[in-house]
Amino acid sequence: MIDEIGCLRAAGQEQRRIVSAIHASRSWKITAPVRAVSTVWHSMRRKKRAKNRRAGSMFVIADMPPLYDQQSGALRLFTLLELLREAGWSLTFGSYLERSELPDALTSVDGRLRYEGALRALDIRHILYGEAEIQAYLDQPDTRIDWAFMSYPSVAGRFMPLVRARFPDARIAFDMVDFHSLRIERQAGLTADAARYAEARRTRDQEVALARAADVTIAVTRQEQEAVIALAPTAIVKVLPCIFDVPARAPPDLDQRRGLFFIGSFLHSPNIDSIHWFVERIWPLIREQEPDVELCIAGSSMSDDVLAYGERPGIQALGYVPDVTPHLDRHRVFVAPLRYGAGMKGKVGQSLAHGLPVVATPIGAEGMGLVHGRHILVADDETAFANEVVKLLRDDDLWRHLSRQGQLHIGETLSRSTVRRTIAEIFGA
Repeated sequence: MIDEIGCLRAAGQEQRRIVSAIHASRSWKITAPVRAVSTVWHSMRRKKRAKNRRAGSMFVIADMPPLYDQQSGALRLFTLLELLREAGWSLTFGSYLERSELPDALTSVDGRLRYEGALRALDIRHILYGEAEIQAYLDQPDTRIDWAFMSYPSVAGRFMPLVRARFPDARIAFDMVDFHSLRIERQAGLTADAARYAEARRTRDQEVALARAADVTIAVTRQEQEAVIALAPTAIVKVLPCIFDVPARAPPDLDQRRGLFFIGSFLHSPNIDSIHWFVERIWPLIREQEPDVELCIAGSSMSDDVLAYGERPGIQALGYVPDVTPHLDRHRVFVAPLRYGAGMKGKVGQSLAHGLPVVATPIGAEGMGLVHGRHILVADDETAFANEVVKLLRDDDLWRHLSRQGQLHIGETLSRSTVRRTIAEIFGA
């Protein structure tokens, strides 16, 4: 994410300037009674669009083109783009980062072909990079924007005022992706970091301001929707979760599986912390009980210290894998030892969707309505986590129960068909 790779430019005085610009916009001044009228108008517009079976023009702005095979948040965004295009929306994509700021995966010839090509395959003809290109697009006389969809607080904080100024009648959706201030606050709690706590407060102020300014705010979980509404009662907040494709085939049975698996983007600090905690504190407890068990770690942008774990007995550190499905099919347990974070954990939902049982911390399991012992195993300390992993390694009946129920739960609650209906309710297509 943009703040994780050191490119968050909206800080300090710039943060205050952004909030002031939003405060001066038309949306900020919408009072609760007028928002009620706006909600009625929004509902009428949805019905009209549903009747006509067509949609309009949507400008989607995110940190960068979605690295859909490297980051769960990017996969969610890309899947949303697929569903929006399927619903008839004409899409333009804007990247907050300029070309010179993009990660290596997007600057190589193969990377641009892969990730820009995926957007162009959705008939997204305009892919813009940086504020200058986005401003030029907004200034073109033939540009039309019915909706602007802005992912991440830093993106919305920078571009919401620009879109408001040029297209005052356009509707704006602020996609939180996750509750960033909650994630930062949880991180601060691990080390009692006063500076991090202060950062969490500043970020929360920005997120609340954006929620009030947007026509609709998109949360990824019901819990975060409720938290935003508690802080900004006049905000209109909807839920668009992560989306998972459940394979039509049955998952491979136990005779084809062994070992533990973890995957995550190592640009995202919660993943770095979680794998260090697991390998240093939990893995030895598991190996005491199951000395032959193996652990496979995968994920893009893997740092040298994580790669070095591959030199330890029983651990394999792969780095980026282009297709995660073979790993989900061959391993027995997925581990999600996240100590901080927010939102919905795509790695957990993806594993469950493929019938791979998961052991997670409460933070790793949150946001999906998962029940311990029915869909997943949850533990919040090192010893308990290790014991739940060992239990799942040894108990075939428990493994099959969790595999079946976890997959059913994801299919019933977080499938494309479910989210497709939500998109129609929010955007009217």
